[in-house]
Amino acid sequence: MRLLAIDIGGTNSRFADCYYQSKTDFKIEQIFSIETNQPGINNFQDLLNAYETSKPESFLNLEKYNLVSIAVAGPVNGKQSSPPNIAWDIKLDDIPSLPEAILLNDFVAQAYAFSIPAEQKKLDKIRVHDKNHQGSIAIIGAGTGLGHSMLIPVKHKKQSYEVLASEAGQACFTFTKEEKELESFILDKTKQNYAINDLIVSGSGISLIHEFLTNRILSAKDVFLDTKNNEATLNLFSRFYARACRNYCLSSCITDKLIITGGIAAKHPELINNQYFIEELNDSITHQKILRQISIYLNKQENIGLLGACFYSLI
Repeated sequence: MRLLAIDIGGTNSRFADCYYQSKTDFKIEQIFSIETNQPGINNFQDLLNAYETSKPESFLNLEKYNLVSIAVAGPVNGKQSSPPNIAWDIKLDDIPSLPEAILLNDFVAQAYAFSIPAEQKKLDKIRVHDKNHQGSIAIIGAGTGLGHSMLIPVKHKKQSYEVLASEAGQACFTFTKEEKELESFILDKTKQNYAINDLIVSGSGISLIHEFLTNRILSAKDVFLDTKNNEATLNLFSRFYARACRNYCLSSCITDKLIITGGIAAKHPELINNQYFIEELNDSITHQKILRQISIYLNKQENIGLLGACFYSLI
């Protein structure tokens, strides 16, 4: 049987052709991607039309798949989603050509992938503590926006987890008193009443921080092209990334692992493997001990969401 997995992000949408017999017997054969916001893609149907016209020969036409599993970077309500960083909504019922289809949040998909023990073993180690218990795991990743999800261990079931969705990317980002000038600059620039995690810990956040520090407008990609001269921007972004991670770990009572994923850290692991990140992550008035005991891992597999979408749909 054939499954089409789709991972719709704010920048790119990825497609995976998967053969399956059961939830433990499936294989992704091929993957390709499309720019989500390219000219001509103005809605979900346009994206599916672009799939039909640009798919490799080995992929089937949409209606010929037995199952379609769609992960999207936004909150999911049944068969609908309104992604915050995509200009259009997704409503599965509006697409009559779809076969049986499942819609889930993209970081829920990632969490399901990381619930597979073999996938956790593929992670890069940033800071590891040996533990004699199975604790909760935070999954956080910056790219076009900032995604969050969580794995909660199932009692009396070793290496088994429940997945919790999160829209913490839309929660308020907190600046310190020394950063109020930066906060005012960002709010004036973006015409917002308050800053959210998605705005600060993302590619757009890097650009805003850099403009404040240098009075130069550069994309995140261009900032990374000259890391030596843009060190102040990247160091501050590392702190902000760690602050968002710390806040989520504390609000979710994480006791085991922090898995950092997403395109920014995968391409630039030095952002999370430095003293600025670690110091900020550990900084707490009351719970430094808890934060210091959280192991930190980095995911560099850009297609982990597709794997999770496949796994979820076959459970």
